[in-house]
Amino acid sequence: MSYKDYISERNQMIYDMRVVDGRTFSSIAKELGVGIERIRQIVAKVERCKLHKDRRDAAPRGSLGSMRLTTRLEGRFWHELGEYESVDLLDFLGRVSCREMRRWPELGNKSINDFADEAIKIVGKDTVMRWLNAGESHE
Repeated sequence: MSYKDYISERNQMIYDMRVVDGRTFSSIAKELGVGIERIRQIVAKVERCKLHKDRRDAAPRGSLGSMRLTTRLEGRFWHELGEYESVDLLDFLGRVSCREMRRWPELGNKSINDFADEAIKIVGKDTVMRWLNAGESHE
């Protein structure tokens, strides 16, 4: 899978105009009828996407680093675990309960569900469902 699978054709075109063709932000913005800052944001987004794709490809298969995580989850993993990319997903699920992860700042149900959806792709639905159900509050 290429990083291009995660960005729109328009954003790729803007990136190519800037990086490949060497055009200025101003000339691209005039041609497309958008602001210079928006062009800069799109180019930065594509570069981040390429960087994250390269990191995922370099991470060991089955590790947290090989998952496609949201920016919020990546930030939380960095804060809670440090160098999280090489941490094995099964090891993580065994060490950190869903209940404990729910107590991490800035993580709500959507973040937990996003993480679970990505984890299912690696370790399977049964394993992730056991992890999620073990974290349910029974109070």
